[in-house]
Amino acid sequence: DHRDLHSFPTRRSSDLGDVVIAGTFRVSPRELTVHSRAQTQTAVQAVAGGVPAKMRGAARSSELPAALLVANAVSRLRQAGMFHDYQVKVAHTGRARMISRPVLGEPVTVVATVRYRSARQGLSHVTYLVELRRGNGQVATRFEVGVDLVDTQADPAEIGRASCRERV
Repeated sequence: DHRDLHSFPTRRSSDLGDVVIAGTFRVSPRELTVHSRAQTQTAVQAVAGGVPAKMRGAARSSELPAALLVANAVSRLRQAGMFHDYQVKVAHTGRARMISRPVLGEPVTVVATVRYRSARQGLSHVTYLVELRRGNGQVATRFEVGVDLVDTQADPAEIGRASCRERV
């Protein structure tokens, strides 16, 4: 049961390697355009004098940017229902390794494998190795994502005391 994945009292090597298939997504032309415009606007604000050459025409490309793929994958992990009793905060995402870049409209399946777990009273941290796989099962992209999970059923005062004890 995937709900048991996060009910561990301490770090256990037996938990490592658990696999979660978080679903499939496709990036629509509209989503790519919105993402590209946001990236272009950010780049224009950072670079005086106009749009950098590498950003021009990005919305017309059929290749998907790594940042957009990572954002969709993390969203799929959240929607998979495995964090239903937890408040989720993405602690870090590693750089995406593009093996064979998916294209616009192509179905991409999110497969996450547990790489690391730690827990203390009411708080857990899980690091996943996330693979984005094409329809034929070929790995297109790989990256790590770490999530901090706060048990919504835990006593908030106890969580605070546990955090203070760990810092001492």
